[in-house]
Amino acid sequence: MAKKKQQIYSKDWMALHPYQGSARTDFYYTTIANNIYAILDNLLENEVSDEDYFYLTEEEKKQLACTLTSYFEDIISEAGIFRAFTREHNRIYHSPLPFFTCKEYIDDEINKEDVQFLIWHYFMQLNRDQIPYSPENPLFALTAEKIMEIFEEEYESAPENEKLREFFVLTEKEQTNLYSLQARFAWLATESYLFQFNGRQMQEEVNNLVETAKEDGTEEYLPDMVNVLCNDFAYNLTTEFMKHSPAQWLAILLGKDHPAYDALMNLSHKYSGYFDFVDEDKENARFRHITTGKIIEVSQKSLKGFPADMKRDDASLYAGFVRWQNEWWIMGLVNTYPKSDALTEEIDKRAEEEFLIFEEKKDLPENEQEVILKDILDDTILEEGEEPLTPEETAWIAVLSNELGIPFMKKAIQEGKVPGLSFDGENGDKLLHNNLDFILCYIKR
Repeated sequence: MAKKKQQIYSKDWMALHPYQGSARTDFYYTTIANNIYAILDNLLENEVSDEDYFYLTEEEKKQLACTLTSYFEDIISEAGIFRAFTREHNRIYHSPLPFFTCKEYIDDEINKEDVQFLIWHYFMQLNRDQIPYSPENPLFALTAEKIMEIFEEEYESAPENEKLREFFVLTEKEQTNLYSLQARFAWLATESYLFQFNGRQMQEEVNNLVETAKEDGTEEYLPDMVNVLCNDFAYNLTTEFMKHSPAQWLAILLGKDHPAYDALMNLSHKYSGYFDFVDEDKENARFRHITTGKIIEVSQKSLKGFPADMKRDDASLYAGFVRWQNEWWIMGLVNTYPKSDALTEEIDKRAEEEFLIFEEKKDLPENEQEVILKDILDDTILEEGEEPLTPEETAWIAVLSNELGIPFMKKAIQEGKVPGLSFDGENGDKLLHNNLDFILCYIKR
C-alpha cells in the first residue's frame, strides 16, 4: 500500500489547544498524530466498510488521531486533564476507569486501557450515544494496541508542552477572579480533547441561532445572542462524565489543596430571567425576579462596568446570575428594557419558564415513568418497510429517553425490567450492568 501524504496540519492540531500561536512541541506532536492517523487509516480500511458502524470519514480519522495524541501530550506534559478524570472515577467507583479491570494500570502514565477507553468515548460521542458500542470491541482493542506501540516507543523522549501545562497555573489574583477561572473551565469542558463534543454541540446551537436570526431579521443582535449562548453553556453544561459541571472539572484538575477548589466545586449554574432593580448599599445591589418575586442581593464587585441604566425604576432587565463564594454575581450580558405593556406581555409568555428558574429539575412520578418505559419496550408501530426493533434496540431507546430519570432507570434495570440492555465483555463480564451508574450518568445529563 502506498504511503499517504501528511494528513494532519497545524490548524487541525491547534483546534484542541487553548493558546494562540504555537508551542515549541507542536511540530513533534503533529508528527505523532500523523503516524496515528496512518494506523487508523490502515486498520479501518482493512476491517470496516463504509456502511459499517465503525466507519470514519477522513476528517473523523484526523480528529480521532489528534484526540489520542492530545492524551499522550497531556500525560507527558502533566497537564492533568485525563488524570482529573481517572482520579475522580477512582474516588467514586474505586477504579481509575470504567469497564476495564486495570490490573496492571499505572497511575499518571500511559495505559492501553486509557487509549481504548478514549476510542470508545470518541465513537459514542460521534454517534450521539445512539449506538451502544462495547468498550471491549476487538477493533477498539486492536487499535489501542497498535497506538500504544507508538506511545511506548516515544514515551521516554517525548517533550513536555509547557504552554499547555501553564494554562492551568493560576496567579494569586486569578484564583479568585471568576472571569479568569471561566476562561479555563469553559475551554476544558468544550474544547479539550476529553470534552470536545460539548463544544461541537455548542457550535450547532450557535449555527441554529444564526439561521433563526436570518429568518427573523434580527441579525444585528447576533453578536450579543451568541455571547449569551456561549456564556450560558459554560455555566449550565452538565458533562458526560459523572454529571459534573465545567467548573467542577477545573476544580478536580487543580486538586483539593488548590485555593480555588471549594469555590469552583460550589459554583452554581446560571439563573437567567427578567428582574427589576430594588435598591442598593455599599456592598450589594438588590434585584427582584419579576415572575417569582424572589429578591437576590448581588455583590457590587460584580457590577463594575455594567450600564447605570440597569438600576432605573422605569426599566426592567434580562440578566443572568450565579452564586459564587456565597455571593450572587451578575454574569454575562445585561439587556435593559423600558417598562411597557409589550414587555409585560413578553414576560407573561415566559411565565412557565420563569417560574422554574430557581427550581431544580425533578423527575416525573415513578408511576408515570413506568408507563413511559412500558410504551417504549412494547412499541411495535412500524412505518412502511421498517423492520421491527429488537429488544436490544428498544432497551437502548429507554436509556436515551429524557423522560426516564437515572434512579428509576437503574432500579428498572436491576429488577430485570429491561432484559435487552447489555453489552458484554470478555469472559461473559456484564460491562454495562457492572458500570451502570457511570453509563447512565454518561447518557442521561
